[in-house]
Amino acid sequence: MLQFGTVHWGAVDRCSDAAGRKACGTSTSEDAQVELDRPTLLVVFGGTALTMAVLFYFDVYRRGRAEIAGWWCAAVGFFAVTAAGFLLDELLGLEWAYDVGVGFMVAANACIWGGARSISGRSAPKFVPVALWAIVTLAAFGAGEAPSNLGRAIVVALMGIALAWAALEMRRAPAVARSKAIFVLVAAACSAYYFARTIGLLVLGPEHHIFQGLFSPGVSLVAAMPVLIVASYSMTSFATAQLTAELTLLASTDLLTGLLNRRAFMEAAARRMAAVADPDDGLVLVIADLDRLKAVNDTFGHPVGDEVISLFGSVCRQTVRSTDLVGRYGGEEFILLLDGADAASAEPVCQRINDLLAAGSEGTAQGRVSASFGATTVRQHDTLDGTIRRADQALYAAKRSGRNRFVNAEDG
Repeated sequence: MLQFGTVHWGAVDRCSDAAGRKACGTSTSEDAQVELDRPTLLVVFGGTALTMAVLFYFDVYRRGRAEIAGWWCAAVGFFAVTAAGFLLDELLGLEWAYDVGVGFMVAANACIWGGARSISGRSAPKFVPVALWAIVTLAAFGAGEAPSNLGRAIVVALMGIALAWAALEMRRAPAVARSKAIFVLVAAACSAYYFARTIGLLVLGPEHHIFQGLFSPGVSLVAAMPVLIVASYSMTSFATAQLTAELTLLASTDLLTGLLNRRAFMEAAARRMAAVADPDDGLVLVIADLDRLKAVNDTFGHPVGDEVISLFGSVCRQTVRSTDLVGRYGGEEFILLLDGADAASAEPVCQRINDLLAAGSEGTAQGRVSASFGATTVRQHDTLDGTIRRADQALYAAKRSGRNRFVNAEDG
């Protein structure tokens, strides 16, 4: 039974003498056109899978620990173990090795599903491949030397289901377009092959000449090797894209608060302001400053001050909308770009932030903390620097008038 590069399961495939090969449909006669040597193919396939597993681990997985890279390392590693198990049975007659290989074959396909699921943004339970390996292996041990066609069909169908599910998961994934299309195509084609093989086992049986012609171990292994290479290319692209996205996020995020850092906010705000075509579009820029944070640092230490800064970032994320921008401007200062009709509409938002800040800090060592806010309406053709200066002047007015308050630049 083929998966991404394995062989038939069943006594019919364990054919070492001439009579056995004839019964299995592999040629021993002079009129044979091509004879695919299964041990050699297993060595080539297993070596290819093992090499890919090692290279992928050191060149891709260790660079970023991306979840998709971990799943694919496990998948190609399991394929290599599968080939080793089949080879031990082929050369030494170790049927238990064959049964263990069958289990790893199913687990490898489950890992492909896990990788596709991680790309779509949902983690897959790590125990699934192990559980399937154990179930299939134990079933194979219990089947003896001649498992039924139904047992073989169930194993092949499991692999088909895993790959079909992987293709469906990948269709929902925000992955690299070309690699995503290649992966979906390969996974769907392999899944269709498995389901066709399942039907062949149940309807024709493994000894039928049509079944042997389409699904023989040699043909399966030859077809599996380019599939393995294509899938590895796709997985490498996914892992690289995932790592790039994580690095981009780190480059644009303030680590203490989880908000945009200053550079990322300024770039995003400049783009948003440049898109303002009408004064009624309504953007409001707010500068916020935590009150008396220096005293908190001097009295309780910088770790406590960092907790206050982190708390402010948290309450901002709870308060602003997904369409708003909020970032850490520097030190204890924060900057917000809000959708609203005018600066006055930002006051309830800022009051909500202060209420949550006070509630979150109540009962702590430093006691209740607050912030002051200065706001201004973004005008058509305003520059970002000019708008920030107006909001900053309003913030200074809020500080001079007693802190813990909101000042609208347009009121002055």
